Formats: sequence, structure tokens, C-alpha cells
Amino acid sequence: MEKKIFAAMLAVLAAVPLAAEAKTTPSGTSGVINTPSAYVRRPGHLSIGYDLTKDDHNLRGNVALPLGLEVAGSRVDPKHGDIYSTVSAKWNLIPETPVTPAVAIGGEDLGNQVDRRGYIVVSKALPLGFRIHGGIGTDQYKHGFGALEKDIKVGTQAMTVMGEYDGSHFNYGASLPLAKFTTAEIGVRTHHLYGSLNFTF
Repeated sequence: MEKKIFAAMLAVLAAVPLAAEAKTTPSGTSGVINTPSAYVRRPGHLSIGYDLTKDDHNLRGNVALPLGLEVAGSRVDPKHGDIYSTVSAKWNLIPETPVTPAVAIGGEDLGNQVDRRGYIVVSKALPLGFRIHGGIGTDQYKHGFGALEKDIKVGTQAMTVMGEYDGSHFNYGASLPLAKFTTAEIGVRTHHLYGSLNFTF
């Protein structure tokens, strides 16, 4: 049943034109679904997102600063539990070139000693609209993580399909634009359906 719902949502969203824009993870960091990428936006860009799952609501955002630094935050409202906030940061050490990948280091939930984790990640755009990401870090990321994205166009319509291993779970989803600064995302994360809206300025 979950696969049928996901397929139906993809079919509806695939009817929306325009090119996909950057996505954010639940921590607010730019990335794929749960995992960060090595990419950061140009300084001054702001991204805000909202996630809805059966377990919680998540309001998140990030701002791109000079020198490849990105600062992010999220406010999570669990269905069962207290509301909590996180702060994360990522620094793009080496920008991507036509032949070499981007490299970044970062940390998630920096104010919490229990769920805090650091990582190093590399990302590379490949021919035919593919992008690959991989990294390793602490806590959930200690055994590594990886993701694959593919831009798909059907006529004038476009979307990005993605799959990842976040160190604990395999997740997959699709992201597509609704307007110039707005994208929608649907998928399965940690075995549950999720939906999100992202606004990038």
C-alpha cells in the first residue's frame, strides 16, 4: 500500500514543470534526504523548509555565509514528546571542479551531547544528470553514508529522484519545483512516508 501511495504522489508531482532547486535535510543542512552533501549555496542565500511525517512536524532553515559556510537550525515538534531545537553547520572546504569533487566538513545538533555528530562528505556531479555523495563521521555516520541523485526530464517537466543510506536506513524520494523559489519533496524516510516544502531565496 505504501508503494502505491508513493507512486501516485510521484505521478501527480511529475506533472509540475521547472527545474529542481536545492533541498534541505531535517537538521536544516543542505543535502539529500537525511544525509548532507558537500554543496553549499552562494553567500546570502536563505532556505526554509517544513517536513510532515506521521511522527513529527519539522520547521528548518539555513543561511549561506561567506567562505563556504552554512549555518542551519530546526525546530521539531514530535507527536509523542517535547518540542526541541537543533543547530548545525557545514563548511565547504574544496569547491567542485569538472574533474574533482566538492569536499565539506560539518556537524549536526551541535548543542546536544547525545545526538551530536560530525562528518566529512564528498559530492560530485556526473554526466546524464547524476550526482553522488558519500561520507563518514561519528554517531549514526560512523559506518559511512552515501546517496545518489538523478535529474529526470519528461518534455518540459523535471524532477530529481534520490536514494540514500544514512548510516542506519535506506531512504528514497523525489523533489520537484512548484514555483521559482519553491520545491516539494515526497518519499520514504526511516520506513515512513514524509512530505516537505522547501523555499530558497
